Amino acid sequence: MLGNHSKLKLVFGEPVAFSSDYAIIGDLHLGFEEEMIKEGFNVYNQNNNILKKIRQIKKEKLILLGDLRAEHGEIGVREAGFLLHAVSQISSAFSHVVITKGNHDGGLEKITGRFKNVSLVKEFIDGGIGFLHGHALPSKALVETCDTMCISHLHPMVKVYDANNVMYKKDCWMLFDFKPSKKSESIRGIVVPKFNPYIGGTDNIKNAGIMSRASNIMRLTEDFVMV
Repeated sequence: MLGNHSKLKLVFGEPVAFSSDYAIIGDLHLGFEEEMIKEGFNVYNQNNNILKKIRQIKKEKLILLGDLRAEHGEIGVREAGFLLHAVSQISSAFSHVVITKGNHDGGLEKITGRFKNVSLVKEFIDGGIGFLHGHALPSKALVETCDTMCISHLHPMVKVYDANNVMYKKDCWMLFDFKPSKKSESIRGIVVPKFNPYIGGTDNIKNAGIMSRASNIMRLTEDFVMV
């Protein structure tokens, strides 16, 4: 069951969107366990679970909206090993993989450059939709060319209350109107939920960057309950 929003289809119960040619996901944060272990948590490596889920996506091409990595610094030997494995697994499952570079993805070109069908870019435009990670404002070329913009980065969540009035948080989609400047027309914005279910998110989205120019913000839980 799918929800249709502009030129993208959002998958019922899953953090995946589809355009006519591509499946779209964001925020893998591979290696996140390292930081949790440093903080005293006993966390099993989840890379294979995440990669298995990606390889099960039924589409020929894939767009990953950035933050393949969890770390911010230079890529060490250990991290390079599992990143090479991850990109190899992903590239072999799709005919073309586009990664829009995120704020965690410094040095990633050393990994992706080894794979002919993997493109690491700042932005990507396809079918009138502009794709980017979302930590920086889109280019002038993107907003002048596209009527829809798809990002990740924000890890949006929403508070939900059960029948006993117990509150918990769920990953959600965000829809909004983005106005590049006072004189320009708005374009439609879509925020994809984080693909990695083991990392944190927030229901308190800061009014900064792209969201400082956003209006008519709507949140949808992954099963399309409007909140």
